[in-house]
Amino acid sequence: MLRTFAGGLLALLLAGCATIHVTEKTWANPGYAILAPKALHALSSHDYTAQSHYFKSSDGTTLHGLLLTNPNAKVTVLYLGGNVFQTGTAGLEIGKQLEGLGVDALLLDYPGYGGSEGKSDLASTRAAVLAAFDNLRSLPSLQGKPIAVWGMSLGSVLAPMVVNARPAQALVLESAPTNVSDWIHNQVPWYATPFIRIDIANNLLPIDNRKVLANWHKPLLVLVGSKDNITPPAFARKLYEASATPAADKILFVAPGRGHGEASGDPAALAALHKFFDGLPGHG
Repeated sequence: MLRTFAGGLLALLLAGCATIHVTEKTWANPGYAILAPKALHALSSHDYTAQSHYFKSSDGTTLHGLLLTNPNAKVTVLYLGGNVFQTGTAGLEIGKQLEGLGVDALLLDYPGYGGSEGKSDLASTRAAVLAAFDNLRSLPSLQGKPIAVWGMSLGSVLAPMVVNARPAQALVLESAPTNVSDWIHNQVPWYATPFIRIDIANNLLPIDNRKVLANWHKPLLVLVGSKDNITPPAFARKLYEASATPAADKILFVAPGRGHGEASGDPAALAALHKFFDGLPGHG
């Protein structure tokens, strides 16, 4: 999640650092690669089949995801997790949520994460999430089902890249920033602002969720926790307002008492997600 950067920022402030350099490595945190055998066993049931799913990115990198399929599902979800997400660690928890929503799903390991090869840089990761969407569209068992892209934290930066370039039918943003600049500056305490200079890498500056949503007219669900101090509710409200989605087709849900990346664990939020997916065009 993006809180990794916040912790690093605090250390820099305490050390008296005057310039903060923000690059794509700021949030990339693949850690030790862990595969998902326990999740595969626990998620497979009489309704669902869980399997490791391998496919290629456009640059030839072998990618891995946890694929959940149910013959009764009417919607497919591409799930893009936070910056420490791996199917071998968080796949079981997220998989259970997705099973409860009655959808097919692909939970992706980013390049350099979990079972995926490659490097965790922005270009490779963008190529990977687009390849994941394309792969879902190609699977015979998922033909005809609308695809929703769900991005959480780091994934909420990547999900708009997908819907901006591919024909997704719905978008879920959880714990999402408005853009990189707003997010970075939000991490700096007001009392430190006069003493801090922020240098953001050029390849990150164009990342702006609000600009993507200004051209997004399809169903949208924005989730955030009321106690999220990494991507606060104010960000979620700005994203909701920026979206060109008609009011009847978009939802803003603020989960009471929940922190960063915790909103979807709220029972009422899960109910809102269930209703959202059930109402997608082509469902039923």
